[in-house]
Amino acid sequence: MKILFKYIVVYFISTICIFSQEIYISRSDVDVNRSSFVTATFTFTIDVYLKDVKNANGVAFELKYNLSNYIKYSQWKFGEYGSPQIINFDDGNGNGRLIVALNRGEIPLSDSINQSKVISLEFVTLQNAPNSSILTFEFVNPIATAIDINGRKIVSLKSQKIEYRINGFVNVWPGDTDNNGKVDHLDFGPVSQYVGFGSATKNMRSFKRKSGSAIWGPHQVLTWDSAAVTYADCDGNGDITVSDMLIVTYNIGKDTNSYKSKNVNEKIQSKYPEPIVYSNDNTKKIPIYANLKSDLIGISGIIDFDILDNSKIYGVELASSFGSYPYNYSYKKDNQIIFAIGSFVKEFAKNNLIAYLIVNNDFDDKINIRELKGINKYGDIFDLKAITNVEVNVDDITLIQNKLIANNQIHTLYIYDYLGNLIEKHHNINYIDLSNLNLGIYFIKVFNDNSNVKIIKYLAN
Repeated sequence: MKILFKYIVVYFISTICIFSQEIYISRSDVDVNRSSFVTATFTFTIDVYLKDVKNANGVAFELKYNLSNYIKYSQWKFGEYGSPQIINFDDGNGNGRLIVALNRGEIPLSDSINQSKVISLEFVTLQNAPNSSILTFEFVNPIATAIDINGRKIVSLKSQKIEYRINGFVNVWPGDTDNNGKVDHLDFGPVSQYVGFGSATKNMRSFKRKSGSAIWGPHQVLTWDSAAVTYADCDGNGDITVSDMLIVTYNIGKDTNSYKSKNVNEKIQSKYPEPIVYSNDNTKKIPIYANLKSDLIGISGIIDFDILDNSKIYGVELASSFGSYPYNYSYKKDNQIIFAIGSFVKEFAKNNLIAYLIVNNDFDDKINIRELKGINKYGDIFDLKAITNVEVNVDDITLIQNKLIANNQIHTLYIYDYLGNLIEKHHNINYIDLSNLNLGIYFIKVFNDNSNVKIIKYLAN
């Protein structure tokens, strides 16, 4: 009985060993986030490994792959089995085949080596490779040879089919960021979601369009490493920025079937949300001004802020600049708000007061507006200057549009230049126009009735 049991154990162990001996494919040419796909116009490399074959001295296999009209074998690189013999051919049915044989001669690998690199095989993905098609690699009858104290033996190897998605060229319709065939208010979302992705993103390739414009139509571009982000690059510059929101504004209401804008009227307006309102009795508004250029139909930007204990920021609310059917979109991300405002029917901005930043009544922090840009009816994008740059770190005092405004009367106010020279002095005021100051940095010293002193740093520009 004991002998029978021993044979059963030996048989069981040998069976496990036989079926655990395998050949498999891995990739070391890219990081793990990019190992599931290959990209048109680029090469890629697959590494072939042998596992759990003791004292291996040779490997032979046929590697079959589909899409041979678009995938071409290029070259090999050494593994641990010396120079290979390779036969490369196409079977005429759209499949490529590589027959590979390698042999180390009379010197096998050590029996302590459980995993060995057989060979690296490089392929080229042609420019016309269809996007999202699936490339498969499959071993056919792979074997290994080994030398041990019992002599030479042939080991059958198990293997698994490997699949890679092809990232090819796609058509991007500027503004259709969710790639559903139409441009509406929902297309602002992917831009804010992916702001910052692009050429500077670590371990991710982005690609510029040859036709980097807002013109409505199909613009061909190579799929980014993150496929969904490709469509959020509305202006085609290879980076996702707030400017891409302006392209959404420019093409809003258009679809891929009509190639032209729909007639937007009161009925159409019901399909879009009403402008978001954040303000109430427990909030205050910080005005946002901009020096408008051209006749702008949309404006976007980023507001940076530092939040203290009792401060809260709710979002960006429209002013009266955009008249009929306006929209506002704002997205809070870390210590910044990304916003876009405009008109669904592309009415021009009427005045410099474009929006309000809505904060709570205890808000007492600094904000900074940057990357403020506007787009006109021709799709031209302009850099705008934020006039606001509000500094609300002084109780009851606001600096806005080159004006100092105090909620309570200021007893005495001094203005010094950067070198400490007294420039102006004022008594019993609650308002002063600072627009006459020359370009430069100034310090404003404020005394209230209780002789408390506040110093404000001011940049005249």
